[in-house]
Amino acid sequence: MGRLATVTLLTSCLVGLYAPRVQAQRTPSVELSGGYSFLRDYSSDLNFPAAWYASVKKPLSDSVGVVGEVGGHYKSQGIPGTAATTLRTHTFLAGPRFVGEGTARVVPFVQMLFGGARVSSKVDTLGVIVSTSQTEFAVQPGAGVDMMFTERAGVRLQADYRRILADAGDANEFRFVVGLVFGVGRR
Repeated sequence: MGRLATVTLLTSCLVGLYAPRVQAQRTPSVELSGGYSFLRDYSSDLNFPAAWYASVKKPLSDSVGVVGEVGGHYKSQGIPGTAATTLRTHTFLAGPRFVGEGTARVVPFVQMLFGGARVSSKVDTLGVIVSTSQTEFAVQPGAGVDMMFTERAGVRLQADYRRILADAGDANEFRFVVGLVFGVGRR
């Protein structure tokens, strides 16, 4: 974790320091985003097809903001009524986002989020249910682009690498996001 976190944090800071500034008139006082995310867990070789995310960003300047994000990923497998397994991951993350100069319609960004991941599983075998859950530390560097239809509404495409640091073994996940983004107010 040490080397990955150090390299990611340094890269994010350098991009934020040297990225050209976005024009002030396009910076909303708050940015809201939500949509679908696809998660691939390389530690367990699982895809999580049912997923969502929601985020809010408060700009600190034209090129730096603070982001809070929540999300959920779900997977069920087996035969209901005989043997079925349900896996769930909910994340609660926050951190800096560095916005690069784009055009009036395309705005790139990088971010580094930290927080918790609540991982739970439920196994139902012929009506006997065994459930477990745990909350672990998570780090999620990522990058994306907002493609704006208007000054205040657009589509977000984003890719992230998430590492969940668990006592039982770390999880390495890749996430792809497609969502809507809305700017609210003026800074």
